[in-house]
Amino acid sequence: FPGRSGSSDPNPQNIPPRGPRAKLVKRIFIPSLGNIFIKVDFSAHEVRNWANVSGDDVLGGRFKEALKLKRKFILTDRESEKFEKVVDLLKKRGDIHIQNVKLFYDQWVDKEHPLRQSIKVVIFGVLYGQGPFSLSLDLGKSEEDAQELIDKLFTMFPTGGKWLEDTKAEGRKNFIIESPFGFKRHLWGHLVPDRGVEGSMDRRGPNSLIQGPSSQMGFIAGRELMRLKWKYFYSRDLPLIATQNNAVHDSLENESSIGHLPINLYLTEHALTTQVARVCKEKFDWELAVDLDCEFEIGGSLAATQKWDQRWDTLTG
Repeated sequence: FPGRSGSSDPNPQNIPPRGPRAKLVKRIFIPSLGNIFIKVDFSAHEVRNWANVSGDDVLGGRFKEALKLKRKFILTDRESEKFEKVVDLLKKRGDIHIQNVKLFYDQWVDKEHPLRQSIKVVIFGVLYGQGPFSLSLDLGKSEEDAQELIDKLFTMFPTGGKWLEDTKAEGRKNFIIESPFGFKRHLWGHLVPDRGVEGSMDRRGPNSLIQGPSSQMGFIAGRELMRLKWKYFYSRDLPLIATQNNAVHDSLENESSIGHLPINLYLTEHALTTQVARVCKEKFDWELAVDLDCEFEIGGSLAATQKWDQRWDTLTG
C-alpha cells in the first residue's frame, strides 16, 4: 500500500497546473493516435474528508445534499420542464463553498462572488492550521475579522472544529498521530520550546489525517481502476484500450481510445468512488460518512481538456 510517490527523468508530478507557461508545457503531452485524455480529480476532496475523519454531520449533510442534486441533474431529461430548475439548484446548492456562504451570511451567491472565495480561504486555512494573523493577510481583512470568521466556522461545524482541536492536543501529548490507513506521523517538534515549531506541529497533525488520506485515496483509486480493467476485460481477453499515464495527489491522468471512452469513464468513476469506499471499509475498517465524488476533464492534449458535466448526452459535444 503506497504512502508517498515520486517520479523522475522526467517528473510528471511537476507539470505546472496554471501560470503563463502552463499551457505551453501541457501542449507537449498528447495521447496516442485515436485516443483521448481523461483527467479526473476527487471533488472538494480534503474538505469532504474533514467530514469523513471527524464525523461532522452538519458538514457531511452539505456534501450529501450537493451529491443528491448532482445525481438528479445527471438523470433529468434535458427536455423536461424540471431541467432548468435542477440546473439552477445545482449551481447554488451543488457547490460546498456556496452552501457555506449561505450558512455564514444567509445569502446565495455564484461561483465568481468574492464571498465564495473568502469562505474557501477560511476553510482551507483552518484545516491547515492558519491562525487569525496569517489568515487576515490572505483575506485582506483585519485580524479581528479573521478571528470572527474562524469562530463562526467552528460554530457552524462544531464536531469538525472539536476534532481539529483534539487532534492538536493528541499530538502535543503523544508526539505521534495515526491516520485511518495506519500511517503514523511523528511530531517530535513538540519537544522544542519554541512557539513557531509548536505551531508547525499543530498544523502538521490534522494535515496528516486529512491531506494524507486524501492523497492515498487517489492511489487506491488508481489500483482499483487497474483491478477492474483486469477483472472484466484483460483476464477475459476482451479488448479495452486504456492506459494510466500519471497520478498526482488525488488526481489521475488516463488515456482511452475514443471508441472505449464511455466504458473507461464508467470504470474510472466507479474506481474513485464506490471502490475506494469499499477498500476503506474492508481493508481499514473505516466506513466513510460521506460518499466520494469526482470531476472530469476530457481532451486531445493536457492543454486542451474541457470539463465534462457527466451527462451522457453531452459526451459527444
